[in-house]
Amino acid sequence: FSIRELVARVRALFRRTSGESPSHQERKESFSVGPFVVDGERHEIRYQGGVLHLPLKEFMLLKLLLRNSGRALTREIILEQIWGPNFYGDNKTVDVHIRRLRERIEPDPTTPHFIKTVRGVGYRFDLENVD
Repeated sequence: FSIRELVARVRALFRRTSGESPSHQERKESFSVGPFVVDGERHEIRYQGGVLHLPLKEFMLLKLLLRNSGRALTREIILEQIWGPNFYGDNKTVDVHIRRLRERIEPDPTTPHFIKTVRGVGYRFDLENVD
């Protein structure tokens, strides 16, 4: 485990035992990362002058990746944050949603500029190659 993953797991454990959900403030936050603008109040992500029309899980996933831009997130952390602690299924669910996001935001989904695979770890949102 990395220290970040350990902290995320401990926080999730506390949330589960205390019954907490993400704060209202966290759900409504607005921020921008490179060309992406997240409007939590409107539940929108704007990119290239338009609004991305995303299903809920893809919206949550992209928001998580943007909020953690530059950091590699494991599939387990992504599952915990997006699908919750009681999700029973394959972690390949993350891969499917990542593929769908890439199809929506990448100029060429087969060679992604934004959502990078970190081999043996998970995924990272990267702005290094953005003009």
